[in-house]
Amino acid sequence: MKARGSKQVSLPPLLLLLLLVVVVVVVVMLLLVSALPVGPPRHSVGEFARSLGGGAIQGLSPCDLLPYLQGRTLWLIGDSHSKVLYRALSCFLMDFHSQQECEPSSDAAAVQQLRKLPGAPGQAKCVHLLDGGRVCIVHAALGNVLVDNNEVAGGGVMPLLRAKFAQPQDIFYISYGSWHGKSAASWAALRPAMEALGADYKAARGRFPHVLFREQPAYHKADANKSSCSPATGVTYQAASGRLAFAGPVDGQQQWVLGATTNRMAQQVFSRYGIPVVPAYNMSVPLHDAHVGKAMTPGGASTASTTATLAYLRPGSGSCTKPCAQEQPGCGPCPPMHGVRRHACSSPGACQA
Repeated sequence: MKARGSKQVSLPPLLLLLLLVVVVVVVVMLLLVSALPVGPPRHSVGEFARSLGGGAIQGLSPCDLLPYLQGRTLWLIGDSHSKVLYRALSCFLMDFHSQQECEPSSDAAAVQQLRKLPGAPGQAKCVHLLDGGRVCIVHAALGNVLVDNNEVAGGGVMPLLRAKFAQPQDIFYISYGSWHGKSAASWAALRPAMEALGADYKAARGRFPHVLFREQPAYHKADANKSSCSPATGVTYQAASGRLAFAGPVDGQQQWVLGATTNRMAQQVFSRYGIPVVPAYNMSVPLHDAHVGKAMTPGGASTASTTATLAYLRPGSGSCTKPCAQEQPGCGPCPPMHGVRRHACSSPGACQA
């Protein structure tokens, strides 16, 4: 079922709130990491949060974000980092949905088309918010499945969403790049995929104007024992400016490994088409101890397969709802809002108001 509603919100304030949500994800990851008793010394969560935007993030509540999502769908499209954001948003907004997930449409055939993607199995699901808004994840690990791809129904994820799932007021929040480093062919396809997405946006923005691209966070290599992730060397994150400071000449190889090359490409390409690129890379460079891996999983085997140096720890709806079900402090609902309604899931996956 498509989200209903006619509320139109200008993009700049919405973009600002989405930037703040990115920081929420980082802070929650740090909270999880700081609670673990193993591995190297962790960041101070409070100190890190206070350093971002003068500590403004500490005052952000779900009630601040919800009005910008009501009456529209926020489509999170991309690889596992988009899944991170989907789960974190589900957690952050848990007072405004039933903690159940729905299919993105009652059209089962269309849902299967959205999930049938080359390169990696697709995934598509949503949480329904008060007053008709939704947050949906579309797992599309490779950028070249989004447009100009005959292996995808409709020619790509974006035209398929516009034709069968989305409304003009919806927001498409896209992030990809990591999977394109897995082979020479995938890497060669990255810039053309970005160019194609830019051209697609230019052609469709008269009706679907809200498209953003989120930078990929940093990748940190496993240490020599493959037991934890190694910090970046010779580079420091400057919280006041949001920039990286380098102790000496820029190490091109390290920048490649960390993923800066992918993000520079995105900035170069999308700036020509008017697609905003949301910062997510710089602040993640110092977060080498926030990855999933042996250091995060006591008792894990010391193998490369258990040291995921790319994926970050992510909170899930389940881990958030458990303490709230036990009525622990800090889980109270936000003040009631006039005219809102809840959505729930019926059997199985179909959504109803």
